[in-house]
Amino acid sequence: MNTVILLGRLGRDPEIKYAQSGTAIAHFSLATDEFYERNGQKGKETSWHRIVVFGKLAQQCALLRKGKRVLVEGKLNYRNYTDARGEYRYVTEIIARRVVFVDYMRAEALAYDSEPTEAGEIQSDQSDGNADSSEGEDVPF
Repeated sequence: MNTVILLGRLGRDPEIKYAQSGTAIAHFSLATDEFYERNGQKGKETSWHRIVVFGKLAQQCALLRKGKRVLVEGKLNYRNYTDARGEYRYVTEIIARRVVFVDYMRAEALAYDSEPTEAGEIQSDQSDGNADSSEGEDVPF
């Protein structure tokens, strides 16, 4: 099972592009914090995640702004490519299936969603061919 759930803040406004087919594609970075205590010293470690969103959900992500809290549920994806300088690059990213606008009021977050399942939650219209029975499940925290 390949499922990732992240709760964090946007590091930048989403970048929305369109494929030749007309499908919207959104990219944004998400920062998650982990708090710890070592040797009596408290600290925080921030991890950055690349998020990719497709279709109607990508268009709705245009509402998001840098610094806003969101919950992202999706799958971990690995890919590689050769950049303009001919260097081989590896990319790890989260392909989002669901995005919950945590910092937005219910009315604002749902304005562009015809059938929300929870307050502020927007479902992806993208199907990856897998039977996904996660609808209606509670987030485990």
